[in-house]
Amino acid sequence: MGEAKTLYDQKKYIEAKQKYQEASNVKPDQAEPKNQIIAIEKLLADQEKLAQLEKDYQALMTEANGLKDIKDYTAAIDRYNKALVIKPGDPTATAKIAEINKILEEQKKLADQEKLFNDYKTKGETAFNAKDYTTAKMNYQKALEIKADPAITARIKEIDDLIAKTQNEAQIQAKYDAAIKEADALYKANNLQAALAKYEEASAIKSNEVYPKEKISEIKQKISAQQDQAQKDQQFKDYVAAGDAAMTAKDYQKALASYQEAIKIKPDATVSQKIGQLNTLIAEQSQNQQKRNNTKQKIAEADAAFNAKGWETARELYREALNIKAGDTYATNRIAEIEKQMQDETNAEVEANYQKIITKADGLKNEGRYDEAISYYNKALGFKPTDPYPKQKIEEINKIKADQLNATQQQEKLNAEYNALIKETETPHSMLQTGQ
Repeated sequence: MGEAKTLYDQKKYIEAKQKYQEASNVKPDQAEPKNQIIAIEKLLADQEKLAQLEKDYQALMTEANGLKDIKDYTAAIDRYNKALVIKPGDPTATAKIAEINKILEEQKKLADQEKLFNDYKTKGETAFNAKDYTTAKMNYQKALEIKADPAITARIKEIDDLIAKTQNEAQIQAKYDAAIKEADALYKANNLQAALAKYEEASAIKSNEVYPKEKISEIKQKISAQQDQAQKDQQFKDYVAAGDAAMTAKDYQKALASYQEAIKIKPDATVSQKIGQLNTLIAEQSQNQQKRNNTKQKIAEADAAFNAKGWETARELYREALNIKAGDTYATNRIAEIEKQMQDETNAEVEANYQKIITKADGLKNEGRYDEAISYYNKALGFKPTDPYPKQKIEEINKIKADQLNATQQQEKLNAEYNALIKETETPHSMLQTGQ
């Protein structure tokens, strides 16, 4: 048993089970080895289940990686998510999903840019065909900002040549000055989108002018910064909202992840305070989960001992479970049930011993071995002190003995009287003989 316990403590469960089996073979009536064998078999079953989950996880990850390599991103994400069901929060699967989402985001960005390029190109062609060369050139220039295109570059040169033929320098300058004046006014009013359109129009009129190009670059930077800030503000709000919702649902890990993403966007005292609270809650939750796991393990071991009717072992294990989780209803009820079972078994054993002694006592009484019978009736009273039967039998025996004693004494008295009478009758006869 000592060797088996050592192997068990070292988590060498198969070897420990073998030793407990050997111990059980030596002493088949002992419950502890059998209980330990049952507990080990459950542990081994749990280990097998975990091993199967790990195998399933690895298979899903391998399949997901293969799908990712052939760019079947939707199917790959599906497999990574299934892997996360087995291992919630797994960093590898989470990172792979983030990597794919980044690729998909880039693909969408490129697709959006291509669409925008084609839109500008179409607008440019429409304006060119309508001989609205300024609008056409402006749209072509916007298309070239997205990507180079020799045909569009040639079209812009063609537009410049046409404008040079149809408009003199004074007309071009007047249109340019009017566009700049309007653009500057819009810019001053902080109407950036409208100002940008007018500066782009001015640049299309006189493409060699530096000023409108500088203003276009400046405004685009401002608009981009505003859009980025607006996007960040919205992301921040979304992360905080997601964190609050998860917090309400007591999904503390998800809430923490959301708040941490929010704080990456911008510092916020309230969110930082929530993160601190969550870290405390998660630590408590982890401790409670560990307690639940330990309690569950102890309960499983106790149940195995209980089912094998190893009452002492089971009761001790249920008490250990209560030491981990005070007030556990199941363990408390089981202990009460065990104590009732033990009491019932004790009562049954007492009754059996009592009946055995009474039978012996009755036999001795019937044989007239009264002192021995009284001794056994007294032993019976040791098992059932309040039972009237042995007391009654002792009283009966004492009466029999008293009656026997009285009868003996009476007989002795009669014998004495008889002997005295005989002696009296013999005395005169003896005296007569002496006188002669």
